[in-house]
Amino acid sequence: MLFLNDFNEIVIKEEEKLPYHINLIDELHASENAHSRILGKLLKQQEPINNRFEILDSFIKYIVEKYPTKEDFGKIKIYKPEITQEKNRIDLWIRDNDYAIIFENKIGWAGDQLSQIERYIYVTKEYNFKEEQIFVLYLPPTYEKVPYEQTWGKYYEQDIYNKRSLNLSFKDDILPWLKNDVLSSIRKSDNFLSSSIEQYIDHLEGMFSLREINKNMNMELQNFIKEKLGINEVEPEVALKIVTDKREEMENVITQLEFIQEEIQTELNEKYFSKCHEELLNLNLTVFRKVDSNLEYYPRSVGIQLNNKLTAWLGKEDGIDGRLFCQVNYNDNNKKLPQKVKQKFEEVFRDKNRNEDKNGFQIWAFIEDNDNALNYLKEFCEKMSEI
Repeated sequence: MLFLNDFNEIVIKEEEKLPYHINLIDELHASENAHSRILGKLLKQQEPINNRFEILDSFIKYIVEKYPTKEDFGKIKIYKPEITQEKNRIDLWIRDNDYAIIFENKIGWAGDQLSQIERYIYVTKEYNFKEEQIFVLYLPPTYEKVPYEQTWGKYYEQDIYNKRSLNLSFKDDILPWLKNDVLSSIRKSDNFLSSSIEQYIDHLEGMFSLREINKNMNMELQNFIKEKLGINEVEPEVALKIVTDKREEMENVITQLEFIQEEIQTELNEKYFSKCHEELLNLNLTVFRKVDSNLEYYPRSVGIQLNNKLTAWLGKEDGIDGRLFCQVNYNDNNKKLPQKVKQKFEEVFRDKNRNEDKNGFQIWAFIEDNDNALNYLKEFCEKMSEI
């Protein structure tokens, strides 16, 4: 801990020396969703003459050139892609004539949900894509984070996994692609596009301490580490062994901290949903904690039994950065929702990120202002009482 305390003191001291620097994305504290929105906007960009999706085209070319063993990516032909963000809970989703690409964004180091990629493949197949047309891109901040086996479910080490999936890190793939391939090819007349990309590049460089203005601070921090590890005057082979051992030691500490973090988050979830359960019971509603249609969310949920066997419930995705959402469906989860129910839902969640499954069985909305999440659920129940 003394090591970290001294390290942080240097960080604070060196940050005070940095020249004035402002980045709007930094100031807005971009979330994982924000990064998905930015990438989605860029990939949707079309050049004005032939309406070619030039940034998406550049992205596919980057993959083909850097990862030649993944030959199937070279078969992708861009026609009229539909590019969505958070549709069916997929961070970023490209669907075209004969291919679909699932993006799983982990820039915030969020944990993997149970069978997460497997579920997204199932959803994509429901849109009439064959398995040989489905691609998966896992986007961690650095290569150190990889998806767990359980994330892939039955598709682990199967055809999609082996031939049409990649781990592309923001630090070593997205950032250099934007700098070297995209920014350099932007037309001078596209001022807003080039400005947006420059801001995003600068934001990513800031995340990974790669900004030019951070060079002196990085040198000071590295010198401090070398001194503390006693490797300034030893042979390179010895120094490498010491640094490698220390890194493994720290990675083990981080792993244990993540376990503790998850344990605390579980306690917070239980506390939050127990409180919601109690408040809803006081309103004389038919309330339950176990949602039969989505058992995996217990105990991260609370539900209300509405008329006509409809269930409205507030749930939370798995992981430290899991988002709260409100969802409505029938108890048996395989009947279409009436249009009037959807209308009431849209009235309440009009300014939220809403979506529904392809068959119209469920409708849901993500709620970023968590403090008011229960109020949204209550408001929807009141609206439903009008029907």
